[in-house]
Amino acid sequence: MFTLESEDKSTSERINFQKESNISDSSACASFPVSDYKANEMLSNKVQAKTKYSKDFFTTVRVIYADTDNMGVVYHSNYLRYFEIGRNEMLREIGLPYKLLEENNLYMPIMEAHLKYMRPARYDDLLTIKTVATQEEGKFLRCKIHCSVYHNEDLTTEGFTVHVFSNSTGKPTRPPKEIFSKVELALFG
Repeated sequence: MFTLESEDKSTSERINFQKESNISDSSACASFPVSDYKANEMLSNKVQAKTKYSKDFFTTVRVIYADTDNMGVVYHSNYLRYFEIGRNEMLREIGLPYKLLEENNLYMPIMEAHLKYMRPARYDDLLTIKTVATQEEGKFLRCKIHCSVYHNEDLTTEGFTVHVFSNSTGKPTRPPKEIFSKVELALFG
């Protein structure tokens, strides 16, 4: 069971929901704060009714020296790389590595990106990237991938990217039925 606490100290409201994880060692990821996008969106019944959430996917990455600036913290644009690592590992885990999508002339360019920085990550930190896909009702060509980056239990950055499916010329396209069905089943049951 996940217990999320509000960052607003004036309220003691707590949100509980079942945590699904593909990490076999549950000590690797403990509790995460309510600023995590999923908890915020769960507060809105309207959003929850229209949006399907995948299970949580986790991967880790160690901060290399090249990812940091001269202040010793991860340079802001590198978080988009971490988001891509999370997205790629999620696709690989459901049996659709990005390379397979490309072999089927299917691409997922980023149409929008949003990041919110909470605290810096530093050289040699081992980061956990939590990735969750969402599907909004009626939007078949677009998907939204939410990522939260943690160092230990501290949220460093959260955000999302919005993708559209396209072919190699950049023209928006529907994924082939067999790929779309596999994604639907693997991510949303």
